[in-house]
Formats: sequence, structure tokens, C-alpha cells
Amino acid sequence: MLTFLFWNLNKKRLADPLARLALQHLPDVIVLAESGIDPADAITALNSTTNGGYGFPLSDGTKIQVYARKTVGSVVEQFIDPPGGITVRRLDLPAHPNILLAAIPTQPNELESRIAGNAQCRDRTGDSKCG
Repeated sequence: MLTFLFWNLNKKRLADPLARLALQHLPDVIVLAESGIDPADAITALNSTTNGGYGFPLSDGTKIQVYARKTVGSVVEQFIDPPGGITVRRLDLPAHPNILLAAIPTQPNELESRIAGNAQCRDRTGDSKCG
């Protein structure tokens, strides 16, 4: 079974508590909203306490960070909002159907205008493809 951990850090730098939480629950995918943690610091903390295995797939987004165990497969960015607030990633899972993971850290009344105004769309290969 695939497990997820989501945490809105409110711009706090909590790499060590994140690592302890990951060690306790061993999630396959970690999604951080409004993280104050540099991704390199998060990877160092996560992999030092959980015996390695977490990666940080590259992203143009800035407000959402997704970390995944290497056993999950690949994490492919499908959609981002240029300010980095909205992200959709595809988890390509070995021997299981793919999963779309969407994170939207915004007020509901802002969502429609942000998507319509400045969206970037990506096809299955990650290339830009807006209609």
C-alpha cells in the first residue's frame, strides 16, 4: 500500500522534525506546502534517519515540495501555476496504475483566476503543451 504524508510548514524550517516523522511513519511520498526547508537539507535529514531512499524530483514550482522514495517509481510534473502554488504530479508506479497527485495551497476564490490566468500545461513527457 502506498502511503503519503502531507504537512503545511508555514515557511518554518523543520527538517529534523520532518525526518523524525518520516522515520516513525515511513511514508512513500511526502508533500510539503509552504516549506522553509531547502530541498537539499530535507533530503539530507530524511536520508540520514531513514537509511536513504528519498529523492526530490525537479520542479518549476516553489510552494509545494514532493519527496518520494525511489521505490515509488518516477514523479513527473504535469501542471504548475507559475507562482508555484498549484502543482499536479504523476506518480508512475511499478506494477500499479499511475496516480495523479494535486496540491493546491490557495484560497478557493483565487483558484479559478490563477488557473485561467497563468497556467503552464505539460504532456506525458513533461513538454509544455497548452491549448
